[in-house]
Amino acid sequence: MSNLLVQNIKHTNNTTAMTVDTSGRPAFPNRVVFEAHYTGGNITFTSGSNQALTYNNVSQQGGTNYSTSTGKFTVPITGFYLFAFKNNFYNIADGQIMYHGLLQNGSGFNTDEATFGEYMTSSHSSLDFTLSSTIIRKYTASDTLQPFIKVGDDGNGTGKTDATALSYHTFSGFLVG
Repeated sequence: MSNLLVQNIKHTNNTTAMTVDTSGRPAFPNRVVFEAHYTGGNITFTSGSNQALTYNNVSQQGGTNYSTSTGKFTVPITGFYLFAFKNNFYNIADGQIMYHGLLQNGSGFNTDEATFGEYMTSSHSSLDFTLSSTIIRKYTASDTLQPFIKVGDDGNGTGKTDATALSYHTFSGFLVG
């Protein structure tokens, strides 16, 4: 049996692809991974139109691909990505839809821009509802993805937040390969 003993794996242009620490664990400096979440007051959802979501806190590795000011993730490398997002709805009128998704390369919120979306119907206005979605899809470098939310045409609502529970509204993703 042979052993390959290296500390760094690099490209000929001296870009490090992987480092192995003293415990033998690999570290990938260019890994695309992020998790963003929203904190602050309850989010107000206006009925009948798509509304951009901006998750204002982020933990990132491998770059600054998610912007807490615009709410958009910019794809740095062409490949397959997994994205997951979760949003809470509260005070949505009975029978109204709650919808969330991702818009791809959009400057507005036309329905043809949505790369993914999921919805449910409210059954009681005083209950909390949570939509949770996951997608794996190939994206091209420089594509932008904007999370959005929509509530039905007849009733506004809010997204619940709590300073001690950061998981009411989250958006995360990583490069699969």
